[in-house]
Amino acid sequence: MTKPKTTAKYPFTAEEIAAVRDTELVSWATVAQRFSLGSPGAARRAYSALVRPHTESVLPGRLPGTAKVTPVHLADADLATIAEAIVGRTIVVQRAKGTEDVAVAKVTSVKGGTVNLHDGNKARSVKAEAIVAIK
Repeated sequence: MTKPKTTAKYPFTAEEIAAVRDTELVSWATVAQRFSLGSPGAARRAYSALVRPHTESVLPGRLPGTAKVTPVHLADADLATIAEAIVGRTIVVQRAKGTEDVAVAKVTSVKGGTVNLHDGNKARSVKAEAIVAIK
């Protein structure tokens, strides 16, 4: 496990959430229920804030790359890093009710954690922290 981050925002520790997800090997929905977080997305955000990027936490039998999807953590990345990672690929974006696949033709800017991109047909904006994987 990497060095624990701040716990100011959550009433539980990095060790507690890591034990539930990584030791008990439960789903994000179960983690959310156990800590009264409301949604699996909230559980992933808490895990990422306290432990490490949630994309690095994979349950047994769900190996990264088996579905030709590569988990990414771009929340703190700069324009060059984000562009190199996603241009010419399809990103998986976490939405309130599931995920959305978005083709990326060009990244135009990164401002305040929001990635402004072009999908080949129209301009779009996506929160960097919502980009969970690339295909």
